[in-house]
Amino acid sequence: MIRQNDINNFIEISNFPSLSLAAKKLEVTQPALSDSLKRLETDLGYKLFYRTKNGISLTPEGRTTLEKAKEIQNLLSNLNVQKESDLFPTINLGCHTTVGSYFLPKFFQLAAKEVPKYKVKLNHGLSRNIQSEIQSGKIDIGVVVNPLMSPDLIIRPLLRDTVHVWKAKKIAVQNQVIADTNLFQTQSIIKKWKKDFEDIIHTDGLELIARMTEQGCGYGIIPERVVKLLNSDLVKVANTPNFKDEFFIVYRPEFGKSNYEKKILELIYNSV
Repeated sequence: MIRQNDINNFIEISNFPSLSLAAKKLEVTQPALSDSLKRLETDLGYKLFYRTKNGISLTPEGRTTLEKAKEIQNLLSNLNVQKESDLFPTINLGCHTTVGSYFLPKFFQLAAKEVPKYKVKLNHGLSRNIQSEIQSGKIDIGVVVNPLMSPDLIIRPLLRDTVHVWKAKKIAVQNQVIADTNLFQTQSIIKKWKKDFEDIIHTDGLELIARMTEQGCGYGIIPERVVKLLNSDLVKVANTPNFKDEFFIVYRPEFGKSNYEKKILELIYNSV
């Protein structure tokens, strides 16, 4: 049976970045507050917070439960807490926009059929930033390119790709490169290529790089999957370096415990 004190403690804890600060505010010991939170999570059947080295943040179920708990805090005697299987909290899913084009269209198509009540919020950015947001609990799950291995995260392989140097069949500008210079893959290829160029045109739009390369505006540094996705007739430049990319599903250990979260994971795997 859920205790009112545990609900009250949960609501108070959600206002602080760490259990120690919450305990100080509530004038209780941290172990006692931690036990209260663990007891509530056991009663509910799911985790309410991500635990990180920098503190705590709410899980998707935690965010949903917090809203409900606040609404009915003063009417707890009549509280009818939903079962975990009935919860459909918003899942924060992160990836680079180009990476998203590889799997998101099919993912949303499958989700609409298999989990009609699903709620997914997209978060886009560079893979290293997505991983950092997952680490801090701001993003629940992400598809990350070449992630840094971490004991605090679940990191599982998803797919592979290769970044090449491409050109049009009739290239007009041969002393120019078009690429996202913020990407480590691009930096590595340019460094190994050891070719002098008059100019490197920077853009973070990989589709734009492909389109400009098709028009003969220069050499494009583009993942092979992007070229195939656009059905482009670009050709690889012979004897140039490339970069092998590996894509992983990344999430915190607290995620993926409910049937709903397990289904979201399954749908991502089935979408590539």
